[in-house]
Amino acid sequence: LSMCLWSVATLHSAQQHRSSSSSSKAELAAFRGAAASFVTSAVRQLRDAACDFDTLGSQGVANSIWAAAKLELHDAALLRKGCEWVAANAGRCKVQEVMNVLWAAGAGRYRPAVLQKLCKHIAGQAQLLKPADVASLFHVLGLFGFDFSSQLPQEQQAALLLRAQQLLPQMKPSEATSLYWGMGMARQVHCELFSQLTETVAKLAQQQLAAQAQLQQQGMDWQQRQQQQVGAQVRQLQEKARLL
Repeated sequence: LSMCLWSVATLHSAQQHRSSSSSSKAELAAFRGAAASFVTSAVRQLRDAACDFDTLGSQGVANSIWAAAKLELHDAALLRKGCEWVAANAGRCKVQEVMNVLWAAGAGRYRPAVLQKLCKHIAGQAQLLKPADVASLFHVLGLFGFDFSSQLPQEQQAALLLRAQQLLPQMKPSEATSLYWGMGMARQVHCELFSQLTETVAKLAQQQLAAQAQLQQQGMDWQQRQQQQVGAQVRQLQEKARLL
């Protein structure tokens, strides 16, 4: 059940990336409609008390919670069950699995009661985090107004900030801005990383404005060339008409 749900969510994400044309959008809508019944049934079974998450294992639990969120089915009971199971079995979970569950909680605007425990586990493996993980982590913590200073030991705060600083040069613009927003919301503004992010985001904004201006200029240049070509064709026709 977990693998099927994960597969549907993965296919859905792939289809979303292709949905630029009207036909692709229609295919995505058809896919969602066809999968809706299965997804709803799967989530209902997973959240049921009779479904033992121990039999799924850490990967199965993380995949299920992530998949439901990817399919925009934010079930509070399932999120609570998943977060509590992962927190209770953190030693069996990879950091990416914990991150998947925490990301799903953020996507569903569900603040788990075990948020502090999940964060401590992630901070203990900070060096295993990837750029997208760091961006998602701070975004979720900022969303929930997580207080670093009172909720995490100082060495774990330092480990997360250090890892974020190490990964900043590798981050995509969307990841850097997500990290920046999350740190601001979590009031992590009095540190070197936030100062670097402020400069980075400002540069990204300037680059975006420059790219937009370039595209606009290219559009104007194309329009001007088209007008010149049309004008030349009109003049040619007028000249032929005069000779006749």
